[in-house]
Amino acid sequence: GCPRPAAQAELSLREELGSSRSRSDPFPYRRFAGAAILIAWLIPAGRLDRGPVLCPFRRLTGLPCPTCGLSRSWSAALHGRLGDSVAFHPLGLLTVVGAAAFAARIDERAPRLTRRLQSPAVAGSIAAGWVAVWLLRLRAARH
Repeated sequence: GCPRPAAQAELSLREELGSSRSRSDPFPYRRFAGAAILIAWLIPAGRLDRGPVLCPFRRLTGLPCPTCGLSRSWSAALHGRLGDSVAFHPLGLLTVVGAAAFAARIDERAPRLTRRLQSPAVAGSIAAGWVAVWLLRLRAARH
């Protein structure tokens, strides 16, 4: 017999979902970025403030690694504690916004911006800025 309308709608929805999933994503880490943001938001505000140090580099040396404090920073930012976010890691706000844009596929909607961000000059500047922030944090940790 003829398929029922509900079954037909379900089949159509499955076909649609299947076709959107079949598009290959050159950046499979989008889901990871989205999950990291969700986890940081779900952790109750302040819960990470005085948690244990999980970073192997910091546990070994007593000094922060380039990403130390980002989990705390993201959680604080996503709970509206912007000053705390910057205190935990100066680049936390920027990275959570970047991760959200990446997870939301902004690069596909703004290809010119994406090309600029991927240019060697911009990528090099971002890397140099990240290293400079890390060196400043290392210096502050030693004093």
